[in-house]
Amino acid sequence: MKSRIKKLLPVLLGAACLVLLCGGLMMLNKRYIQYQRRQADNIVRMFSDNIFESMMVVHNYTDRLEAAVLTDPEGDYENAASEIVSVPEVLDVRWYRDGDLDLYQDVDNTLDAGRRESFENYQYRLALLRKEVVSYGPVWSGLYNQNVIMTIHPIYTGKDTDTESFWGFASVVLDADLIVESFGLDRLEAAEYDYELWYVSADTGHKNTVQASTEKGDISTAMEANFYMPARWTLSIVPKNGWGIPMYHGIMLFVFMLSLCVWLAVSNVVRCHEIREEEIRERRLDPETGLFNESGLCHYLEENYAGKDIQAAFIAVEIPDFHKVYCLMGDEQRRQWIASIVRTINQYTKNRTIAARLYESTYILVFEGVSSPSQVEQLGRELEIDMLQCVYVDDKKYPLLPLVRSMIYPEENGDIMQVTDHLLRQLWR
Repeated sequence: MKSRIKKLLPVLLGAACLVLLCGGLMMLNKRYIQYQRRQADNIVRMFSDNIFESMMVVHNYTDRLEAAVLTDPEGDYENAASEIVSVPEVLDVRWYRDGDLDLYQDVDNTLDAGRRESFENYQYRLALLRKEVVSYGPVWSGLYNQNVIMTIHPIYTGKDTDTESFWGFASVVLDADLIVESFGLDRLEAAEYDYELWYVSADTGHKNTVQASTEKGDISTAMEANFYMPARWTLSIVPKNGWGIPMYHGIMLFVFMLSLCVWLAVSNVVRCHEIREEEIRERRLDPETGLFNESGLCHYLEENYAGKDIQAAFIAVEIPDFHKVYCLMGDEQRRQWIASIVRTINQYTKNRTIAARLYESTYILVFEGVSSPSQVEQLGRELEIDMLQCVYVDDKKYPLLPLVRSMIYPEENGDIMQVTDHLLRQLWR
């Protein structure tokens, strides 16, 4: 289980690093988009209110004409008209009464009924129906050979009495380019926004673009504000670099590459650590049997027994004449013989029992939790019987009678690191 966790550690750390960094960046980007949208909403509303006020209040000169008519319905309005026409953005002033169209400025003195703009009929009917000021345009006018905006005001007399009656229309024709310029939309571009101001024509239902920062700008995700005059006008704005953190995708790629580098670095560190641990394990094992060697046994005892209140039985087994017989054997017979010894010892290395090969003919088994002298004596006899061997080399018989010694820790010696020395001295006396 631990080895599996160690192997998965680089992947888990890399994935955790990637999730944390990407998750944090995504959360930061989400918060930044929310901030951008709040800012854009405030800006687009401020500009849309300014545009509406500019069209319906600041440049609505028909209120002056209405005041002149209400003062003297049958009088001469030339003074009021002359004041309005003197304003640079005003192209013309019109009255439309009883089906007759009067212009204060007859362009080139060539106006005739046939030259009246076809779009005017609908706008006048709309103003009459709504009984309010109607602003129409910008739209191209052949009469003035440019884009114009018309402000049409239906005038009613006798409002203060019960004799209210429709007098006619007063309208002002405005230079659309000057009016749109007064909106100050270039400030949006200076503030790093792409924008589009457009309206839906009340009579045709078509979209008409008043002004846009770029023809190729994508405003599908734009923040919008709508207002009515009575056609629906829309101002759409979107940051030039889009919503979110600038270079967001580049940063995400950088985060991914950084996570990959972290993963590779951690993998390399873990792999180097595993190689070092493997080398240490190999140095603590007997290469021929796979059991602990003396170094491995000492490390195990120091790590698991030193300073701890643990009882254990130590049984040492010595095989006399092992070296002599071992040298007489061939390689294959040696491997088979050693394997048979290891199989016998492994029968006992269960339930918290370990085994070690200290020298080529000496083995030690440690039985943790065994403290009864009778139990230790019984284990020693069983091990002595199982290790009893009779080996044939070149048809010659070599009986091998093992020597077995045992002791209990900590009853006989308080120092765990000295137990093996005591056992070996008992074997070699």
